[in-house]
Amino acid sequence: MPMLRVLGVRQPDPAAVARKLAREHAAKKRNMQQNTESSAETTASFIGASFLGCSRSDTLNDTMLASAEEAAARVDACVAVVGTDGHWESEGQDQPHMRLPGRQDELVERVAAALDGRPLVVVLNVGSPKELPWLDQVPAVVLAHFGGQEMSMAVAEVLFGACSPAGRLPTTWPKRLEDSPAVATASVEPPPGEAIYSEGLNVGHRSFNGGAIEPQFPFGHGLSYTSFVHSEFRAELLSDTDCEVQATVWVRVRNSGTRSGAEVLQVYTHTPGAARSLGAFTRTKVLQPGEEVHVSLQLGPRALGSQYNVEAGQWQSPVAGTVVSLEVGSSSAKIHSSMALVVR
Repeated sequence: MPMLRVLGVRQPDPAAVARKLAREHAAKKRNMQQNTESSAETTASFIGASFLGCSRSDTLNDTMLASAEEAAARVDACVAVVGTDGHWESEGQDQPHMRLPGRQDELVERVAAALDGRPLVVVLNVGSPKELPWLDQVPAVVLAHFGGQEMSMAVAEVLFGACSPAGRLPTTWPKRLEDSPAVATASVEPPPGEAIYSEGLNVGHRSFNGGAIEPQFPFGHGLSYTSFVHSEFRAELLSDTDCEVQATVWVRVRNSGTRSGAEVLQVYTHTPGAARSLGAFTRTKVLQPGEEVHVSLQLGPRALGSQYNVEAGQWQSPVAGTVVSLEVGSSSAKIHSSMALVVR
């Protein structure tokens, strides 16, 4: 569950939070058994906050928006849940645009204005990147990514600080649909049932490597309630019985903050004639404040420069002398250390 923007979190008593969440979870189950009808909109206050939502994103009307504004004006903080569903995001058909459906952007903007600087957290229940025109008005954003029936409990634990988020974006989020490489490089409309990768090998995050267009959120992005320090970055070339080039990367990670949390290490590689891309990643165990751990990651032939020969119909290893640039970071844009290997 990536935290895209962070407002801050108070230090709770983990045991007290766990007991509270257990009670709320039991109450939620009882309510679900008792309630057989669903309403178009729900508004509930909890611990000085207001929780706003609706059953279908395309049913927001003026009355609902005004009600949301009124609810936001009366509270100390607000959690607004917006998103899409399986009808909007599905296989076999394209979405008509990259915005939130209906008037959900207007909902967030009007709630933010009603709060007038008081805390607002937006929870995005979506399965793909979205344009966020209200982002500068919102101090905190959590991406829930269709978390399923236990999503509400997971979101609550993150919002109340019972756990520190460690999710990372598996996609790049452009600021606008026009910034997406698939759209920016397209020259013709593909025939029905066909997909044309006009950006070539520069798919996804590869197209944003040092380019003129800055994404809203880079590939691999995700925030935490704590912080980490990376050090002692080193790598060693290996070879197996098939004479395929491989490498092992080592990094020391220390939790330099005041909260427990896990870090997601990402290694990016670049060789001549190929786009910079993710070579390997791993998530550490949950580290206590001040705790450190040595992490190793494996890089295979493709991460070290192997390219597919169409005529030969097979992958070919990089030639001796190929320089492989290695970077380790917390996202494709946040790099902590770099070095180079030379293929022997």
